[in-house]
Amino acid sequence: LGNALWSAWRGIAARRGPRLARGESIADAGAFGAEHDAFWRQAAANHRFIQIRDAAFMRWRFREMPLQRYDVLQLRRDGELRGYVAVGHAIDPARGTGQVTDILTIDDDPRELALLLRAALRRLHALGTEVAAFGCVATPALTEAARLAGFSRSKPTRPAQVFFSDPAEMQRIDEILPHLYLTRADQDEDY
Repeated sequence: LGNALWSAWRGIAARRGPRLARGESIADAGAFGAEHDAFWRQAAANHRFIQIRDAAFMRWRFREMPLQRYDVLQLRRDGELRGYVAVGHAIDPARGTGQVTDILTIDDDPRELALLLRAALRRLHALGTEVAAFGCVATPALTEAARLAGFSRSKPTRPAQVFFSDPAEMQRIDEILPHLYLTRADQDEDY
């Protein structure tokens, strides 16, 4: 199982992808509380194998992290929280590369994911990056969204190792893997 890495170059990606529709907006996230927990419950119901992303996790991972600053942008439709993307502030000075650390929507709609990726690109551009990198285990929705947003996929660079202590679950590994949802937020290599 390969860990996909996408890159988007500022000039190319700026012209591609879906645009916000009437009633949709993307803005900086405020405090993570009950609204985010309700969003998380909806998203978790649509993702069979995903690390927790409730309000407590979001505060710990993206607000209280002492080693790196993050911006979290939220997508709303008619006021309802539909998804978010987290962008790290650390820029690799040698390459001008910034990180899209995490992204999640309620139902993995590639259009919504692409809107969030495009917002992440704009934020990374404002932070001074030339290239945005996004590492994850590729799901069909993330693959389509990355393409729509102007990212190009590079070869897998880090294998993901999956182990279940239950032998019955290991027998189902080929069925389970397409539903595995992992991003850089599930590891500590982004800071």
